[in-house]
Amino acid sequence: MTNTPKLAIAIGYIDDDLVTGAVEYMPAPSKKFIHFWKHFVAVAAVLCIAIIAILPQVFQDTGKPIVNDNEPGVKINLEEIGVYEPFGTYFPTVIADGYELEAEVQIYDNSLLEAVFVNYETGDTLIVRIAPESRYSGVETGKVLYRTDKGDGKSSYLYVDCDEYIVYYSSAGKDLTELPNFEKMIKSSSFFNK
Repeated sequence: MTNTPKLAIAIGYIDDDLVTGAVEYMPAPSKKFIHFWKHFVAVAAVLCIAIIAILPQVFQDTGKPIVNDNEPGVKINLEEIGVYEPFGTYFPTVIADGYELEAEVQIYDNSLLEAVFVNYETGDTLIVRIAPESRYSGVETGKVLYRTDKGDGKSSYLYVDCDEYIVYYSSAGKDLTELPNFEKMIKSSSFFNK
């Protein structure tokens, strides 16, 4: 108890500016805190740049068929496709020479069929998609078109008008007009053989 009066007397000698400075004192942020925020801001900036770069591509109308990103609702084999309506009517019964089905035929939302065929000798991929005409906005049908973004100029695609449906053929690295039996493939669907 004898120390209390001495402490009170000692406090009385402390300059008021020192007391005010102690009350207003805020320690500088730690280096860890500053380091964390620098990384956080850098990551946020990179994400913003990535989003800004991707947005125009998301909203751009490319004229390409719309494929739902969901898992296919139905997977069927080539034997079953002929009786699967409405797609069986438009699906080719003859496939271009050298191509075989990569996996099962997939149907998305019961409104789009996709089949991927591969030629293992040439490494080419041939895609067949069938969808209602409403899913294809403003596409040019009946003419083989070439992708200019590919260096070889051989990558091509074709939209075939089948009244209410459109059949899309696409080759990753070959000119469709040069594929053996490709014309026969197009005309082999029961739609053209009524």
